[in-house]
Amino acid sequence: MDNHISLLDDVIEMALAAGANAADAIIAHQNGTQVQFRNQTLEKTSGSQSQSLSVRVFCDQRIASFSSSNLSHASLAQLVSRSIQIAQEAPENPSARLVDSVDLFTDASLDLDLSDQTALQAKDLSERAKELEAALLSVSGVEHSSGASASTSESSVELRTSNGFAGASHRTSFGLSAGAVASNGQEKATGGHGSSARFL
Repeated sequence: MDNHISLLDDVIEMALAAGANAADAIIAHQNGTQVQFRNQTLEKTSGSQSQSLSVRVFCDQRIASFSSSNLSHASLAQLVSRSIQIAQEAPENPSARLVDSVDLFTDASLDLDLSDQTALQAKDLSERAKELEAALLSVSGVEHSSGASASTSESSVELRTSNGFAGASHRTSFGLSAGAVASNGQEKATGGHGSSARFL
């Protein structure tokens, strides 16, 4: 996290040195895993991971923002340069400004309660997806499953502003979904349902 704060501070300093009156920067990370079952057989396991940094610059009453997944110093310097160039050509916005320093929220102890510390591995997700599909197939009238899946994801965001604000948040999400084909002996119908929650 300290590396991220240093990186955000560097980007803001570059923006101010390049001519911005004010700036803010955000770095976001996200990763997730999903497991899919069909007919009680593992069909697919997938994972994703991403990170990006966004900078917003204020040149008098003009604003521009850019983002990049390349966090190298050279890439971020180019990001700042392009943001300044675009801002200088942007239309004026009389409301363009950061929140006044006296109005910044500074209580670092506040817990927004957005994340669950439970760690689910692919094996845990497989068990959940398989159990969900088994429950689906046990329902009277269900002829076969269209598949069941279980997923988990987490994301974090860190924000710094040129007038002194620093904040971070971490979020989790857990999901389940399933679909089926059912019949009453005369007609068939398909349907599905999914749900997600921040806490297990």
